[in-house]
Amino acid sequence: MKNRRLRDATRLAIMIGAALAVTGCSHDLGGNAKPGEVVGWSDADTPPSGLVFSNGFPPSSEGPSPAWYAKRFSRARGIGEAIKQNRRSLWDRDSGTFVFYMGGVLSAHYHPWEHYLEIQTENKGENNTICHWTQNGTLTTTTTDKSPAPAGADELCQQLLDKVARHVAPSSTLSSGS
Repeated sequence: MKNRRLRDATRLAIMIGAALAVTGCSHDLGGNAKPGEVVGWSDADTPPSGLVFSNGFPPSSEGPSPAWYAKRFSRARGIGEAIKQNRRSLWDRDSGTFVFYMGGVLSAHYHPWEHYLEIQTENKGENNTICHWTQNGTLTTTTTDKSPAPAGADELCQQLLDKVARHVAPSSTLSSGS
């Protein structure tokens, strides 16, 4: 009985010590690491001086901006990842996508495993344009009745992508007046 208490107390002390060690290092992350920088080492027991731990994400409770993702992937996938992180996005269980809806303007669907983004205009009574970006950023356009997209659909798709990017970006990355 006495040995068990001693063993449990030792485990608790080790867990508390580890937690304190982690929180003791966490305040250095924002000050020393550049936003988005992954810093670390592979086979050393202790870090070389001057290096800090970082997961590569910028310090923010809202998540990274679409631009942060776009540096690592295609722009459309970057915006899709930002949709996934946005608190106003909804999960559609039937299609397996995150949905970002702007009433009467557009709906954007991002599939997190296949990494495609689909944006559709929402004009009542009209044949709406559907913009579909693949994982590598290739754009295909069509309409809701499956006919070929009208002339200028690529420019419309880029405008819709810009509009979604502005609305899913964390508020700290938006410029004033936007």
